[in-house]
Amino acid sequence: MKKYWFILLALGSFTQTFAQLKKASIEVNGLVRTYWYFLPTEKAENQALPLVIALHGGGGNGKGMSKLSKFHELAEKENFMVVYPDGYNNNWNDGRIGEKNKAYTANIDDVKFISMLIDRLVADFSVDKKRVFATGISNGGHLSIYLSLNLSEKILAIAPVCASIPVNLESDFKIQQPCSVLIMNGTTDKLVKYDGGEVLSGKRGEVIPTERMVQTYIKNNACAENPIIEEIADSNKKDNCKATKFIYANGKNATEVILVRIDNGGHTWADGIQYLPKFIIGNVCKDFSATDMIWEFFKRQKVRD
Repeated sequence: MKKYWFILLALGSFTQTFAQLKKASIEVNGLVRTYWYFLPTEKAENQALPLVIALHGGGGNGKGMSKLSKFHELAEKENFMVVYPDGYNNNWNDGRIGEKNKAYTANIDDVKFISMLIDRLVADFSVDKKRVFATGISNGGHLSIYLSLNLSEKILAIAPVCASIPVNLESDFKIQQPCSVLIMNGTTDKLVKYDGGEVLSGKRGEVIPTERMVQTYIKNNACAENPIIEEIADSNKKDNCKATKFIYANGKNATEVILVRIDNGGHTWADGIQYLPKFIIGNVCKDFSATDMIWEFFKRQKVRD
């Protein structure tokens, strides 16, 4: 297992190119930070578009996240902007103590990077600053959680996948603005365990159990304590997975907290690619598309008063 640690979260080191994605950069604290963005071709002049920030996993990059999630393909149909930022040395500083990637050890300010990136896109492309969303997988999912804690005035909702709140942040986890959350975790994820604990045998810090994270966000948003439970149709019997949605609604500013528990699901993006063998990352659920579900969740969120 040890020999795989440097690629286990490499959800993005793919070489496929996408002509419709454009690369740009911004300087943050003296560092040039890069990102890839997509605008739908039918965007009207001065039209304010929602923005989805899609964050790659550890060891990956923005182009790889575009291949894994394909948010830009959906953005063309649904008329929103998507940006795929690149992490520092292919990783994010997501607030976990014990994370040993270079973004953490170099104390890279990724919250500032994303904040400045939002400001840049709002200014350059008339992005709707009231409808900015963040999602990501693994290291990127953890960063989306960190953004909800530190940048909730700019981000309306988040959707972390294969991620949880770091143990070191739990006691003071108080978001400043209501922030809806869609959590998507697999019960047999070997890397970021559903029941919490050390990530990669302690090499990547420690996280709290998924269902404790749900309760933390319910408390922050003052959502209903009893969920509406929806069984997601088991449309693909070969994936060895089954998913259930738990919806905690009626929070402040119409916020909601949703848990999608993927029974027997691994460290994967639902309906995405099997980017590493099952014995390393587990099963990919094929019963629904994480990308489609995340966007449906984002687009129904009520803008804050």
